[in-house]
Amino acid sequence: MMLPDLYQQCYQEFRQRLEHLQNTPPEPRASFPEDFHALQQFFQQTILSLDLDALDPGTATQIQSVQIEINKQLRLLGTDIPFLQAARQSATTQQRQTQIRDRITLLLRYCDMLLAKDEA
Repeated sequence: MMLPDLYQQCYQEFRQRLEHLQNTPPEPRASFPEDFHALQQFFQQTILSLDLDALDPGTATQIQSVQIEINKQLRLLGTDIPFLQAARQSATTQQRQTQIRDRITLLLRYCDMLLAKDEA
């Protein structure tokens, strides 16, 4: 499956933003929450606005399935951040940070799935 250039560019930028987020410490008072909201907004406004009807139906279905999973993980990540901010014990903070890192890693894998299909 070949992703059109626009799709590939959008997912590549989304992946770069995820990498930036991955390299930002998930601290409650750092820039992490703002960076996450910018990432989420980019996904909502740019990625979800791509016209899947312009693609062949099989490709569109595959992309839509991955988009649904990305959207779900972004929503879950959005709920992890307030829990991290509310954590008072070191163990709880570490657990939340690990959970956030795991979600970001999963999101990167989803991007790689879409971008790798383009190279196949």
